[in-house]
Amino acid sequence: MKLKTLGDIMHSPVHSIGPTLTLGEALNFLEAHRISGTPVTDDGIVIGVLSRSDLASHLARGGQLDVLVESIMTPFAFLLRPTDPIVKGLEVMLDVRIHRLVITDEDRRPVGIVTTLYLLAEMLKQFR
Repeated sequence: MKLKTLGDIMHSPVHSIGPTLTLGEALNFLEAHRISGTPVTDDGIVIGVLSRSDLASHLARGGQLDVLVESIMTPFAFLLRPTDPIVKGLEVMLDVRIHRLVITDEDRRPVGIVTTLYLLAEMLKQFR
């Protein structure tokens, strides 16, 4: 059996936002696309990730929705390619304790997203 890659299970195309949106605008974006997080890109290059958890933590500390995404986003710290094995993505998720992976090309442009739900769906296929 061929080991599957992140490219085999990733969702594409990727919805992304810019770093200078306000958190209110970003929240509206997440709601409109029915997603829980998104890459933050600058000129098409991934520079971070914004999740509903980031927003909730910010608001719980008394933060406002009129600040910029770049002030609370999680900086983009690792590179994963579509050709990487799924196990590499799992290791990153567990090590960093995150629920979504941004899959990029060689130029750090987003080409896909892998979430814990996609990984669970793939695991379920193995049991059927």
